[in-house]
Amino acid sequence: MTTLYNILLVTTGLSQREASVFHGVRPDTVKSWSAGRNPAPDGAIDELADLITKMASAVDAALDAAEAQEQTAEAIELGLASDDHEAQSLGWPTASVHRVVIGRIAAELHYSGRKVSVVPRGSTIATAAASDIYEL
Repeated sequence: MTTLYNILLVTTGLSQREASVFHGVRPDTVKSWSAGRNPAPDGAIDELADLITKMASAVDAALDAAEAQEQTAEAIELGLASDDHEAQSLGWPTASVHRVVIGRIAAELHYSGRKVSVVPRGSTIATAAASDIYEL
């Protein structure tokens, strides 16, 4: 059985283990909500829906920023968080959620004909240029 909770969970990219941390519940609780053995409370549904809305807003903002760049740019580099700690410093609960956001941005840019590369955060051209400027 597919539940609303499970559909939203899959959309975020969170694993059941990650979702249990996100909601502050036991992993078996998330498993039960996902399988439909117990109904997910409205609060859990709302948390996932809010996260999905935040993800969509981030994608829209990135696409607007890319649109503002010159179309002649060779490629747009997207920096991917390497771990949950780095993703959390960017405002995402996990690296897997950040990966979904970056994937959606990359897909949209690719579809619009832009060249895209996904690289580990800290290894982008902009980061390298900034480190050259501030090198002691």
